[in-house]
Amino acid sequence: MQDAIPAILTTEQLSNFLLVPINTLKRWRCEGTGPSFFHAGRSVRYRRLDVEAYIERSICRSVLDGMEEMDAAA
Repeated sequence: MQDAIPAILTTEQLSNFLLVPINTLKRWRCEGTGPSFFHAGRSVRYRRLDVEAYIERSICRSVLDGMEEMDAAA
């Protein structure tokens, strides 16, 4: 996966990579549910390692995996 995305991503790049709207990434940042991020001046950036870790944490093996996480968050 390391060749698929750069070491540091902008919000727009991550949006394109994950195929989610930029507003979803903004909401995840506010909720603390998405990949870890940092500020480079006034800009938000994501490290590839954090994105990969987020993807690994998000993998579900069945529909029930995702449901259990949603129940725990509620």
